[in-house]
Amino acid sequence: MRKMFMKFQEELFCSKKYKASKYREGVKKIYKVVARGKESPFYEVCLDIVETKVICKCHMFEFVGTICRHILAVFVKKSLVHFLPSHYILERWTINAKKHIVHDISSDVVQAEPQVSSTMMRNSLMLKFLEVAEEGSQSEKQYKHLGQTLQKVHEKLLAMQDVYNVDELGSPNNTTLNNQVLSNLPITLQDPPNVPSKGRPKALRQKHPKEKQLMKKRKCSICKETAHVRTNCPTHKHSWDVANTSLTPHWESVHQQSQTKVI
Repeated sequence: MRKMFMKFQEELFCSKKYKASKYREGVKKIYKVVARGKESPFYEVCLDIVETKVICKCHMFEFVGTICRHILAVFVKKSLVHFLPSHYILERWTINAKKHIVHDISSDVVQAEPQVSSTMMRNSLMLKFLEVAEEGSQSEKQYKHLGQTLQKVHEKLLAMQDVYNVDELGSPNNTTLNNQVLSNLPITLQDPPNVPSKGRPKALRQKHPKEKQLMKKRKCSICKETAHVRTNCPTHKHSWDVANTSLTPHWESVHQQSQTKVI
């Protein structure tokens, strides 16, 4: 939203470099917008006062979604720049594009008086200054009068700023009081919503034909079973224990006979 506002502000400033002149009357008035001091290139801007619709030859609004400097030059000339028609403020460029419902806010919160932000005040004054500058640049007399008046207004604003700073040091700020009220309210944090991870799940991945082939299971070379190999085959171990048990008496008799012969 801030990025699009900066683009709109740039187009608004650049609109002062263009001059709009009407050259066709009717239900839809057509203006010729050209850079000051030049005769070309020029842009045709069609303005419908009844439906408050305007179309520029550059079609920037149709492609980008932001009003071009040529349309703004016509709006400044017709004093329509203070309140732009709602259909020229796309919702995706506003704060409502990411609006959501806030839960866990106590109903006992005291609603503070709405305060106009410094950005809104600066933008409103900027639009008024553009109209005043348009009128003040018509003649040298108007230019000098406007310059002297602005100088006086500037001096008064500086004096008001000094008085405001003194009062601010002596009395608490309303914003500080509001922050203290909000800080005393209980805050309940809930778990964030479960959001699926990006990408395709592994279960839905298409496997290669070689991956689908069943792997050949190893078998025991003695009993031909698949649960083990020959090194830990229970059948082989049992037969080996039986053989050792049967050979033990034979070796004992052989040992006794050998001892008798020696004697």
